[in-house]
Amino acid sequence: MITVILVRHGERRREQDDAQDELTQSALNKAVRLGTRLRAHMDNRRVVVLTSAHRHAVQTAEAISDGAQLAAPPESAPFLSPGKREPPAPHWAGEVASEALRRHAGQGNIIVLMVGHETRLSQLVLRFTASRQRQLEA
Repeated sequence: MITVILVRHGERRREQDDAQDELTQSALNKAVRLGTRLRAHMDNRRVVVLTSAHRHAVQTAEAISDGAQLAAPPESAPFLSPGKREPPAPHWAGEVASEALRRHAGQGNIIVLMVGHETRLSQLVLRFTASRQRQLEA
């Protein structure tokens, strides 16, 4: 069984371009606490952390991983970045996310935590829960 947890990146300092903005200290602290809470509910399940390439999302994923004391670092997942599509180009983010889940499905009872951005996370929720499939917008 795969448990999917979607997490929006923490609050960022808006100083640079969007992709390079860093998290605030408060957001880092909250992400570590979230990781600590995750650890209490892991029940010996393996946790895979996938993250957008944006700096504040990576920092959120790393802080959650630190709080949960995970051995493996977060994996970059371009489908979680706003406006990005993982090659090949015809794949929509939802299809690529589904493929990422299938790739980990044979690993038993695991948790896949995805750190990304609003609208993309909402699109993924719709993609995974809707009875009708819609194309994800870039």
